Amino acid sequence: MIARRRFWFPIGIAVTLLLFYYSSTTQYVHRWAGSGSTARRPHFDAGVVDDEDYFWRKIPTHYPVQDMRPLPTGLPHKLPKIQKDFGKESEKDAVIRRKRQGAVKKAFTRCWESYKVNAFMGDELAPISGESKDTFGGWGATLVDSLDTLWIMSMREEFEKAVAAAVDINFGTSSLDSVNAFETTIRYLGGFLSAYDLSGDQRLLRKAREVGDMLYKAFDTPNRMPLTRWNFDYAAQEGQQMAPSKALLAEVGSLCMEFTRLSVITGDPKWFDATERIREVFEEQQSTSQLPGMWPFTLNPREKNFNLDNTFGLGALADSTYEYLPKMFALMGGLLPSYRKMYEESMKTALKHIFYRPMVPDMADILISGTLHTEHEDGKMTLDFEHEGQHLVCFAGGMLAVGGKLFDKPEHLEVARKLVDGCIWTYKAMPLGIMPETFYMAPCKSQTECEWDESLWKRAVLYETGAPDLTDMARADEIISKYRLPKGFTRIKEASYLLRPEAIESVFILYRVTGRPDLLESAWAMFEAIQENTKTPLANAALSDVTVDSNPPKEDSMESFWMVYMSRSRDRRSSFPPTPWTDLTTSPWSSLDPYIGSNQSLKKISGWISSCQANHECCGPLRSEVGSFFPTRILDVEKADLGIISLRDRDQVRILHSTPGRYPAFWTLSHRWGNPNHIQQLLKTTERRLREGISLGDLSHTFRDAALLVHRLGYRYIWIDSLCIFQDSESEWQHEAQTMADIYRHSLCNISAISSSFDPSCGGLFHHRKCEARLLYPYLVSIRPHNKFKSSSTQRLRLGQWTVWNDSAWVDDVENAPLSARGWVLQERFLATRAVHFTRNQMYWESLECTRCETGSWGRLPTLDRQEKNRTTVGGYRAPRENTIHSLHFYWTDIVSIYASCSLTKESDRFVAISGIAKTFRDVNGDTYLAGLWRRTLHYDLTWRTKASNGVQVRRSGFYAPSWSWISVAGGQGGVELSFPSERHHGGVFISLIKLRKARIVPELPDGDTTGPVRVAELDIKCTSCYFRWLGRLKKLEVYADKAKKQLLFQEYTGISFSLDTSDLVKKFAETEEIQGYYWGQSARTHFLTRVVDIATLTQQNLTRLNLGSICSRLHRLSSRSTPTQSWLLKLESCCFRLLVLSLSSHSRPCWGVQVSGSLSERAAGGDSPLAAC
Repeated sequence: MIARRRFWFPIGIAVTLLLFYYSSTTQYVHRWAGSGSTARRPHFDAGVVDDEDYFWRKIPTHYPVQDMRPLPTGLPHKLPKIQKDFGKESEKDAVIRRKRQGAVKKAFTRCWESYKVNAFMGDELAPISGESKDTFGGWGATLVDSLDTLWIMSMREEFEKAVAAAVDINFGTSSLDSVNAFETTIRYLGGFLSAYDLSGDQRLLRKAREVGDMLYKAFDTPNRMPLTRWNFDYAAQEGQQMAPSKALLAEVGSLCMEFTRLSVITGDPKWFDATERIREVFEEQQSTSQLPGMWPFTLNPREKNFNLDNTFGLGALADSTYEYLPKMFALMGGLLPSYRKMYEESMKTALKHIFYRPMVPDMADILISGTLHTEHEDGKMTLDFEHEGQHLVCFAGGMLAVGGKLFDKPEHLEVARKLVDGCIWTYKAMPLGIMPETFYMAPCKSQTECEWDESLWKRAVLYETGAPDLTDMARADEIISKYRLPKGFTRIKEASYLLRPEAIESVFILYRVTGRPDLLESAWAMFEAIQENTKTPLANAALSDVTVDSNPPKEDSMESFWMVYMSRSRDRRSSFPPTPWTDLTTSPWSSLDPYIGSNQSLKKISGWISSCQANHECCGPLRSEVGSFFPTRILDVEKADLGIISLRDRDQVRILHSTPGRYPAFWTLSHRWGNPNHIQQLLKTTERRLREGISLGDLSHTFRDAALLVHRLGYRYIWIDSLCIFQDSESEWQHEAQTMADIYRHSLCNISAISSSFDPSCGGLFHHRKCEARLLYPYLVSIRPHNKFKSSSTQRLRLGQWTVWNDSAWVDDVENAPLSARGWVLQERFLATRAVHFTRNQMYWESLECTRCETGSWGRLPTLDRQEKNRTTVGGYRAPRENTIHSLHFYWTDIVSIYASCSLTKESDRFVAISGIAKTFRDVNGDTYLAGLWRRTLHYDLTWRTKASNGVQVRRSGFYAPSWSWISVAGGQGGVELSFPSERHHGGVFISLIKLRKARIVPELPDGDTTGPVRVAELDIKCTSCYFRWLGRLKKLEVYADKAKKQLLFQEYTGISFSLDTSDLVKKFAETEEIQGYYWGQSARTHFLTRVVDIATLTQQNLTRLNLGSICSRLHRLSSRSTPTQSWLLKLESCCFRLLVLSLSSHSRPCWGVQVSGSLSERAAGGDSPLAAC
């Protein structure tokens, strides 16, 4: 993604540091330039760039250039002066400038020292933990980024040391499998070139050429278009490459400055040729896009088609492509006039369609840059505008200021002023004085008429959150308070701050262009706010929420561009943070009891419970004597120390505890059954014995240990499914199964028997640790130089002591255990407020707000954030901070995808084993649950798909679920893999192109809940259909708009990916010569090759257009007639075709149906209504 954009080259890298370090007058800048900078390009040794032995130069070229584009020739044009002529600086201003200059230098020095001590030669410093991160190839991104800053700040000694280290960077190996060409260009090639231009150090030019040769390999494709994300090892092994069929605008269009500058310096035109070919396509297709003048967010480099998409803007995914247009014109001295033409045409469109004036309380005359989606209906273009704002797009003010001066465009300067003032206003509007990453604002009626209307703002807030009643001002006030929305803001989509420099960068540029003194004060206020709120004991950290009033939560991230632009003002040496394990020489493992279940274990659990009660708001109180819910039956462990437990009814417990309407706390157990014959069960024949009291010796080890644990911790009751539900009564089991959501939700704590899940027939909770205690703790190692080992990887390790630990402990012990792969357990973990996991090595604590283990300082797992996926899916989604329908639906599809991959002893439990989670979501979203899907998002939920077409074994499992629900499919031991189109990564929202006329869900039990097993599941849907023909021998698909197959919409040959639900359908389809049928369109895209997620604003009429494209549908018509029938239905989704064959049978089976009505009633297979048939 280009959401984290950077700017390089002298005009880009000199933003904030220059603003405060050398800011006030032209006279001062001239004195600085004369004291050490390089005014012109020095002579260089040809050997610097002609080293034919360099690794990347020796890799053969598969698709050599036949007609090299030469660098432009002639004298550079005289360009207008961009910077204002400043007068003589007053003494007062000079004092202020020098004070601020010193603060900035001190802040940078502090961050630089922290990087040197903790992460030198690494890509990034983690500003909280002090770790080194290799996120951009492991080539020292922060080191290279900081070279020009070290020079600008006259830190010559540090600069020399940094250059000496950078010389040894080996670009022949990488820590990443996939290299992002864009990121590598702006960070490494741009970093070396800018430092070379400032210093003239030829060692830097050599490194720039090494990076350039490596990146040039990304252009070795048949059409010389680049691989923006390319396989590093495959390219190094001389593999043949092909340009991608989908790439981001910014990643393709933001390589030209660095590549061109490298060609200009070295005289070798190959890099200029590489990006010049891209420019030619941009220029040729600029006027043919769906928004003429601008290019869409996504391109197709493989086909050289840059105008497929329908989303436009200057923000993330596009940004620097537009920013580089005026800079390239200036860089080449006006000898490439096409860059001026492209800039002027794109800004003409942007000024008309992209910028909007937000309605704000002080009626400030400001502008924000939004996002636009285009549509074409009946030959006319319609526009759908998102009143969005991004911190990233603050660069646009500086770009228009430069372009306005460079091309004599006064209107661009005026827009630049309003855009920069808009970013300043947004900073000031937030409580911390820091602008959020992404937000939405209420627009003015026009850019000239903008009276503040508070009621109109509140209606806009309601509209943005999807509220049905736009006049409900009380609801609006509730939303505004809950999400801390300043006046004017309607939604804050991403409340984070990633240490971005774009706002201060544009303030700097506009100040240099206009000389407005207030801009200096605004920028300094930004700087101080950022310094105050992002500081850590080591450096500066990104913030995850800038809407809070104070103490914003921090992320352990400081991207390398931070060191280029700004830093904090405190001395690092004043407060060096403790390591997670302050003193490993004291051998903390020596005090860890080797037996899990000892008194030490009990004290640890008691401490976790006490801490949770005192500190965790979301977990709620410990319901020791205040519970209003209680299971039908429970196990009484009061006499467990005597070796006896008893079964009690709820009424018995109520009598024993005198408080009316209140019940005592109880625990629950998650376990793996294994062989049912090996565990004690509640049966009609065993009920009496259990009520009278059963010996612990007659129970399995897991049940015995769980009972003893609860008793020793001072509690009396525990609920275990096999001992509290009659296992020989189907009706009893179905009724009790539907109460499990309340049972686990109201339990004080859930015991997770992970260690015994490997072999349920033996072992329990209590046992000796599998690993020695010493191996569960981190330890210290010393890195010393050794002549025998001199690889590039070991050379990057800083000599001295390092802390080493197992960073996958949680995944190894908890997530990968057999118990965690059980469907019932997923629900139990989701519903339980707290859980203690008994693993083979140690105990883990999991609650709504934290996770702990036995062996870390503070009891904290050191790298849980690195293994976030499964833990967050199960834990973090239990108490979502956003309860909007849209956000909750993401959580639901993620949980469903994991749940489907889990196994169940009885596949018919698929409904009930997730019913508790479904009820929880239903309580929050207020939606109607439709057999695994949701009414409001039905158009999206129907797009689920399996991986049967990829060879994964999937089958239709029984007749307990309708085929249109994902619950109807099952796999092997590991369940079945599901996936949904991922709109969150593209910023789109699916719009329904179907109409649900009626839904009928009848529970299996007369008094049952619709989240449990169902007897009837019917949908009556209105939509549009098309017809298809598949020719197996030719591997050709034809799609028609009419039943007679006369109006061809599109056709495709070999290469189509079919997405079929089950393995038997995959086989059947492969063996079929010709198939004809129809499909029912649910969503559409205006081009076949574009992903479904990009369909956010299309209307139903697009279904009939020639360039139809992807269609999402899963409308399976099933009939309950006694004669078996078959119905072929095609699904086109995300460029994957789905053909479904459903064999239907007699009345004796449950009724599952989808009726297509309205325009499709005459096309439904057989013409009978399944609603009527059922």
